[in-house]
Amino acid sequence: MVNEKTIILTVLAGSLFIVVIIIFIFVVGINYRKKMIERDSDYQLQLKNKELEMLKRVIETQETERQKIAANLHDEINPLLVSMKHVLTAQARELAERGIDSSRISNQNEVINSVIENIQSSTRDLSPRILYKFGLARGINSYLGDIEGVDVRYDFSGEDYLEHTETINLNIYRITLELINNIRKYERITKLHVSLNCTERSAILRILHDGEGITNEEFNQYASQSRGIGLNSIIARVKLLEARLDLTKDKDSEIVLEVPLFNARKD
Repeated sequence: MVNEKTIILTVLAGSLFIVVIIIFIFVVGINYRKKMIERDSDYQLQLKNKELEMLKRVIETQETERQKIAANLHDEINPLLVSMKHVLTAQARELAERGIDSSRISNQNEVINSVIENIQSSTRDLSPRILYKFGLARGINSYLGDIEGVDVRYDFSGEDYLEHTETINLNIYRITLELINNIRKYERITKLHVSLNCTERSAILRILHDGEGITNEEFNQYASQSRGIGLNSIIARVKLLEARLDLTKDKDSEIVLEVPLFNARKD
């Protein structure tokens, strides 16, 4: 009888020991897996941060080069053209006073005027001073105001939340212009509606038009096949902003850019 109890106790003790060992191994395995997941998450976060830092440097370099080109156009090329225009105008006036046909000079002046306008437009796109001085809404508003042949509507609200986010403003501005330029280039649109609504949490840009539109998949496919920098620049800036870009293909095609602000407003 005693031997049976001893055997039973021994078996129970052995079983309990095995259960403890199994639980110990299970807990160790869970902790190990948790640490591996955390380590992998940290590694992925580091990769993401490195990618964002690289994108930031590339975009900053692009903007620096844009500023240099805009400065050269504005400070060097444009004054030369304006000076040439004044000289030709004076010559045309002098010829007219002598009764000599000055139409050729007048035609040259028109060409120079066209070049000056193009330079001013390019300078504004390269270095949007109105954006830096008056903010995102005025910057986009100014660009949309120059669009011809399209019924343009635009409305903005809550821009105060972007007051202290110059980098966000610039990237939203660049994305907006690139998207609209592509719509005008590849879509036969007659109507365009742009809205920007900002809250404490996010800035939401909506672009609606009456063109055919494209889907997210088509956009990514075009970007991967494109040799230009336009579409890939959009993707890079969206990543940098940690934003969401959604494109829909419908009767009224829509593009939505949602940018988290992370309480960017500073009181």
